Amino acid sequence: MSLSATSYVYFAACSPGLGDMLVEELRGLGLKKPKAVPGGVEGRAPLEGIWRANLGSALALRVWFRIAQYEAAHFDQLLQGASKAPWRAYLSPGSGVKVVAHCAKSRLIHSAAVAERIEGVLRDAGMEVREEHAIRVQVRIFRDKVSLSVDSSGLPLPKRGWRPRTGKAPLSEDLARAGLLLAGWRPGQPLLDPMCGAGTIALEAATWASGRPAGWHRRFAFEDAPHFDAEAYAAVRKAMCTEPVPTRILARDRDAGAIAAARENAAKAGLAEQVEIEHASVAETRAEAAELGLRRPVIVTNPPYGQRTGREDTLVGLYRALGQLAQRWPGATLAAWSSRGDLLRAVEPRLERELSTDHGGTRVHFAVGRVLERGAER
Repeated sequence: MSLSATSYVYFAACSPGLGDMLVEELRGLGLKKPKAVPGGVEGRAPLEGIWRANLGSALALRVWFRIAQYEAAHFDQLLQGASKAPWRAYLSPGSGVKVVAHCAKSRLIHSAAVAERIEGVLRDAGMEVREEHAIRVQVRIFRDKVSLSVDSSGLPLPKRGWRPRTGKAPLSEDLARAGLLLAGWRPGQPLLDPMCGAGTIALEAATWASGRPAGWHRRFAFEDAPHFDAEAYAAVRKAMCTEPVPTRILARDRDAGAIAAARENAAKAGLAEQVEIEHASVAETRAEAAELGLRRPVIVTNPPYGQRTGREDTLVGLYRALGQLAQRWPGATLAAWSSRGDLLRAVEPRLERELSTDHGGTRVHFAVGRVLERGAER
């Protein structure tokens, strides 16, 4: 089977505000003409492109095969269109499937009833409907237009396959990569996360610097598809690896439990030698700045927001301490996530908001500032 013989319609979902960044990422992965749309990016790609999008995207949440689109104002039309959909091109007989339906501004408004009808069609096609260990099938109806999609990813793509332990308020891997990009960090530049928690930002950076694609440690739903070619996929995996870039990456935290989690995660990811993980507070890191051997580092961190972690009366001081730490290195970049604009405004150097998005139901912002070189004018 030729991997380029068929073009597949796909939809790559992403967190709000990341669409344009995901377009650029998918272009870099070899997908042609990706287009940002509400909720993500859509386009056409050969099967190899779908594999590359899953394996290589650090920003997408999930990649869907969009297998059919048609009009349906009542259940007979819904069933007629679903019965014609090429399910067996994407799902093997006996596959476990889970149907999720969303209806809006349509005459078919009962999502549960819609899901039930599609489940019946899938059973007729030889699939097994179940809740666990199942490939997701999505039905979206908007203004009577039905979209049927089959998940090619499996677990959400930010689940890289290496993080068994998390901190008190973990940052998702897709937002960690987005922050690194927005801060201007690239492999080869020194990186410091002084409040690393379970190490997500540092390990995302180390994965990037390693030359391995973001999804290297995990498997995907498309590996159970009828058209899957294990030998061809192995060649794609090999081709997507690049030479590692030697990079200094430091991850520090004052919480001993967080450091233990970060070290465990680094070992799980095979990156224990690529990240320096140390038990130290922001104040201790500032005191040791001259001895750390960093030159114009990029500091990216996810400090407490005062919701799940952090005492309100100490948070302003903590954010100011981040700015004081950055100022130990002329030319440094400081970037931070927070749900609190007032806390970000307390930082000097001044942080400019680059992105606002949703993280676990909380509106969060990413802001970036730069420490002037000595002698430079403000």
